[in-house]
Amino acid sequence: MADSGVETNVTVDVQPSLTIKTSVTIYFTIFAIAWIIFLYLQKRKPTIYACRNESTETASVAVDTGTMFGWIKPTWTTSDEVLFEFCGLDTLIFLRVLALGRKLALFGVLLSAALFPLYATGTNPDEAAGRRKEIDPLERITMSNLSNGEPRLWASVAAMYFMTFYAMYLFRTEYRYYVKRRHQFLSRDDPQQYTVRCSVITAFWPFS
Repeated sequence: MADSGVETNVTVDVQPSLTIKTSVTIYFTIFAIAWIIFLYLQKRKPTIYACRNESTETASVAVDTGTMFGWIKPTWTTSDEVLFEFCGLDTLIFLRVLALGRKLALFGVLLSAALFPLYATGTNPDEAAGRRKEIDPLERITMSNLSNGEPRLWASVAAMYFMTFYAMYLFRTEYRYYVKRRHQFLSRDDPQQYTVRCSVITAFWPFS
């Protein structure tokens, strides 16, 4: 209502493809500039990104090939055992959490590949009602291209359950892996671990 004091005019983005294109152009340009600066500094000032390499005791286990992009392959091929031994449990789990996110993202891409055709061939409510004649291509492959009560909406529900069960499976797997590595870490013959155990025993000794 006009006299209610509430603004009812809502601007709808009818060209989301153009908005996405503009955003990608801006942020990919920033990314490209930052990437070039990183590659330059990574070779000219290696201590900025690898300060621990100044000492042989804390140096990275990855082999430096000396090329501009040579560091990429070792980051993917270094095994969990090497990371656990030389970088510690925290680093290993942190990288595995990142890998878990990558798996979820890739699974989402696969689900999107199955959902996009279903959305694109749906009945757009605005187009069916004659309110709009041209539908943006990006809107065509989203759920907004489906009418209320359309059977294709069940595909989105199924995709949600697939993603949920897959995520729970990954969480369960990573939890078991963490527990195994945690026990392995605490049972190592490390003087630091021995000191911690002795301190705990002393703290709870009845005559201390």
